Amino acid sequence: MDLDDLGVVGGCCDRASAGALLAVSIASTPLLQSRLSAEEAQVFGQTDISTDTNFQLPQLTRPVTVLVLGVKVLASDLSRPPEEVADLGYDALVNSLDGLSDTMLVLRFDPATGQVVVLSIPRDTRTEVEGMGLTKLNGANAYGGPALSATAVSDLLDGITIDRYVRINVQGVEKLVDALGGGCRSNVPQDIEIQR
Repeated sequence: MDLDDLGVVGGCCDRASAGALLAVSIASTPLLQSRLSAEEAQVFGQTDISTDTNFQLPQLTRPVTVLVLGVKVLASDLSRPPEEVADLGYDALVNSLDGLSDTMLVLRFDPATGQVVVLSIPRDTRTEVEGMGLTKLNGANAYGGPALSATAVSDLLDGITIDRYVRINVQGVEKLVDALGGGCRSNVPQDIEIQR
């Protein structure tokens, strides 16, 4: 299967593809990447958002807001990096979701209009984060996980409800691209000279 079969054109997904890729995250029982405490789970919208799936894609019953956090964790970010990356001689990526969120997207799916609205929040946005004071928003995930990130984003955006979250790191993006067919084809109409 190539990317054209999935509706991916020029690196962008159409509404159907975006919905299919995020269906798992907005289903009535989301997959958990990490255990949330009862207090953390209360941060996310608790009302039903979709019909029972019965092995089909869920149908949304109301507008749903999903916070997407793109995370990159380097060995130097950890007090005790894993042994396999400790002595490589460079600052290696670590397969973790507990770092700074370099990318933050708020996606709102509206079943009445069939639209998906995306808001990108700059990582260096300064705001009040509980327990951290006035700081960069991207530190909320590293300090308190997805619940603290959702609370900070909600406060920043005048109290919007965050129904679900998705965290993905660089390794996860690589696996997603591989699952979708191994990357994007591009045509460069002229020769490129790489200088070293």
